[in-house]
Amino acid sequence: MRRGEIRWYTFRLPDKRRPVMILTRNEVIGNLNELIVVPVTSPAILDETDRRYGASGDYATCSA
Repeated sequence: MRRGEIRWYTFRLPDKRRPVMILTRNEVIGNLNELIVVPVTSPAILDETDRRYGASGDYATCSA
């Protein structure tokens, strides 16, 4: 497993099986019993009043 990989994970009930992205740093993955992951979901629907601060330093419309 490596940071950025997408894997399937079954969450506790009442949730279900979902894809997750691994966030844990590659250097420590082999030393841990648990990893930090984030569920992969659909992009957020944004309107003209919802702006997110982009990585380039300007405001841009993006998915959450």
